[in-house]
Amino acid sequence: MSNHAEDTGSYVPLIQQWEEYIRATGNRSLDHFGLWLLSSRQQERQDKPALNDPALARYFKGNTDQHGYGYRSSEAAYLIWRLNKFVRFYTKPIFQEMGLSGQDDFALLAHLDYQPDCPKKEAIQANIIDATTGIEIIRRLVKQGLVAERPNPADKREKLITLTPVGRDTLHETYRRFAAIQDLLVDLSQQERDELMATLKSLDEFHTTNHSNLIR
Repeated sequence: MSNHAEDTGSYVPLIQQWEEYIRATGNRSLDHFGLWLLSSRQQERQDKPALNDPALARYFKGNTDQHGYGYRSSEAAYLIWRLNKFVRFYTKPIFQEMGLSGQDDFALLAHLDYQPDCPKKEAIQANIIDATTGIEIIRRLVKQGLVAERPNPADKREKLITLTPVGRDTLHETYRRFAAIQDLLVDLSQQERDELMATLKSLDEFHTTNHSNLIR
């Protein structure tokens, strides 16, 4: 009985929004109600400050005005940095359980899963890892039996690396365990996720090219 009451109670906000929609529009169309809800939600997101702490928001605005940063560029960088911290927090226990040292270990294994027999340098650069650090990580993954290396027939000066069966099993088990952690995009709708992905892809394409030019 109490469980039923709790389930019923979860619909109260939706019913209140339905009543608000009718008062505001005089329309009783469920299709239009859905569109109205989506529009209201998007407007709420737009009305929220980029940063919840007013003092921090003022701090960023002051730095932007003083140093001529792009509009909300420093705020965006700060929030992206924080999101990366959350990803590290969520994934760290899984990496430890799987014998991986962190994101770079995982990134290299994932890269070799869809780019087998890849030159070392290419795998390291594709995942934006410092060359010295990347070589050390690959050496460790080879020692763990997760990655194998062999001479490149086309260029004897470099070696190709690929996943071993153990490395592939480790990677796929890591993917399986990721399903149990917090969805990074939480309650974003499908449309919001698609829009966010389009923005992130555009930024990634620019910075990938810029990074490649800078390290030449």
